[in-house]
Amino acid sequence: MLKACRAQLSRLREKALPHCGIVDFPVQGQPTTDCDAFLHAVQTHADDALQYLAVGLIGQAVRLFIMKAPSPTR
Repeated sequence: MLKACRAQLSRLREKALPHCGIVDFPVQGQPTTDCDAFLHAVQTHADDALQYLAVGLIGQAVRLFIMKAPSPTR
């Protein structure tokens, strides 16, 4: 588990996308547990407008991003 601000999560996601599988947890999808409502909420925003609460990285290259992750600012 890594702690990061939303801007850091967006940058980490962008850098990791070509190398890892990504599981997104955007703010826009949090008000619902219904899959269709989640998809609608997320699809109505441009990719660069999504704000992430968390980003899950999957794959062998994950350790490269964890080792290089900047410390979060408080």
